[in-house]
Amino acid sequence: METITFTCKIITPMFLAGADGSTPELRAASIKGALRFWWRACNGHLGLEEMRKRETEIFGGVQGENGAQRSRLLLRILSDEPLRTAKEQLVPHKPFMQQEAFTVGQSFDVMLNLLPNDHFKIEQVKALFETFRLLGGIGKRVRRGMGSMRILQYKHNQKEWLHYPHPSSLAEIGTILNALSPGNFGYIEKDQAIYSRFETNEGYPFIKKIQLGRPDNRLLYKISNQTHTIKEDLSKQGLRQSYEASLGHAGKGRFASPVFVSVIETNRGLQPLITTLNTVPEGFHRQQVSLKLQDEFVKQLL
Repeated sequence: METITFTCKIITPMFLAGADGSTPELRAASIKGALRFWWRACNGHLGLEEMRKRETEIFGGVQGENGAQRSRLLLRILSDEPLRTAKEQLVPHKPFMQQEAFTVGQSFDVMLNLLPNDHFKIEQVKALFETFRLLGGIGKRVRRGMGSMRILQYKHNQKEWLHYPHPSSLAEIGTILNALSPGNFGYIEKDQAIYSRFETNEGYPFIKKIQLGRPDNRLLYKISNQTHTIKEDLSKQGLRQSYEASLGHAGKGRFASPVFVSVIETNRGLQPLITTLNTVPEGFHRQQVSLKLQDEFVKQLL
C-alpha cells in the first residue's frame, strides 16, 4: 500500500453539513465523492461500460457477477484541532442569506492510501487530488466558487513534507490533467483554454474546456451576481427554461450546472477557474440547451 498526504488550506467558505443537515462537518465521504466525480470527468475517452468497471475497481461498488468490490483508494481527514465555523454569505449578492461554514485560512490534512490495483497508480492519485482541488471543491455552491482549497505541502509514504508548487497557469494545469489521463488534454495558447480530446457522445458530464479568469478582489460577489443577472435577464425574456437547461437549477428535477466555477489562489490574488462540462439535462430540457448561453456566462467571468 502506498500513501500520499496533502495539507490543504481553505480559501473560500466551505458549507458542509453533517448528519443533522445543518451542523458543519468535514467528512472523508464528501472528498471521496468529489474525487470520484472528477475521475469520471477526466476519462471521457472511456465508454460507459469500461468507465464503470474501472471506477468500481478504484473506488469500490457493485460490479456484475463479482458482487461488491472494496475500494482500492482509502481516505482519512486529519486535523490537530476542530475547524472553526462562523456565519458566512452563501450567496454573496444576497447578504441576508447566511449559513454556518468552515472559515477561510484554516488548514487540514487529507491522507490517501492506495491498495495494489491494475489501473491506478500513486502518481495518478496525486494528480486526481490536484485536479479535484483546482477544478472543484466541496460543499454547497461549490460550482459557484465556494468550498475551494489550496494545497500547501504534501508527502509520499510518510517521508518528509515537500513544498507544493502551486500551478497558476493553464499550461501547468494541463500537465496535471495529462498526468491523470495521459494525452487527453491540450492547451491552446491562442484561445487561452485547455480542451479535452475526447471523441465521444456519451451522456455524462466529462470535461470539454477549462479557462482561467482575471484576479478580482470581489470575486465571490462577481460570480454570484453574474449568475443572478443572467437568470433574471432570461426570465424577463421568457427564456427561463433555457437558463435551467444550460446553467442548472435547484428546483423540481434538480440539474447541476455543467459550468463549474472554482477559485484558485495565486500571487496575483483569487482567480476564477472555469470548467465547462458536457451538458446532459433530462426530459424536455434537452431541447433548451444553449451552448451560446454558457459561453456568454463564462465570458462575463473571464
